[in-house]
Amino acid sequence: MKTDIKNTRTYKLDNLYRLDPITVYVENIEPGKGSITIKCYGEAWTAYWGAMSGGSIEEFICRASNECLAFYLSDIKSTITDFEKISEDINYKVESDFELGLNTHLLIDAYGDEFFNCLPEVQNPEYVYLCRIIDAVREAFKSQLNKQKEKNSNDN
Repeated sequence: MKTDIKNTRTYKLDNLYRLDPITVYVENIEPGKGSITIKCYGEAWTAYWGAMSGGSIEEFICRASNECLAFYLSDIKSTITDFEKISEDINYKVESDFELGLNTHLLIDAYGDEFFNCLPEVQNPEYVYLCRIIDAVREAFKSQLNKQKEKNSNDN
């Protein structure tokens, strides 16, 4: 058996506006290659990148979009079916995909034969929450990277 000891950075983010404390584990394997794990309120999201155009995970997170990061960290969809709007449109209360399946005749009347392609959607609160967490992590990384730049310029 071979055991390697890795250098992993741990960031603890506290006192966040409307967010529980966040713990972030970063492993920079080599420039352009690494992984991140983000934990908040009993949930965890993790991703690995093998090609980030050089640099560290922290730098990559700072320049990547929330959509890109959320895609790699989770399978949470950005939007979900808007059952409230559908209920208004068909004048019948539906609260699940199963109930939608039981009322296809009403959906066809309201949205046409290909209703499944045009059902109303709303932002997914879970996705919005994940993006807020990503924003907090990005801000922490930016702050840390700025401190490192200042320290390096003062050392020179």
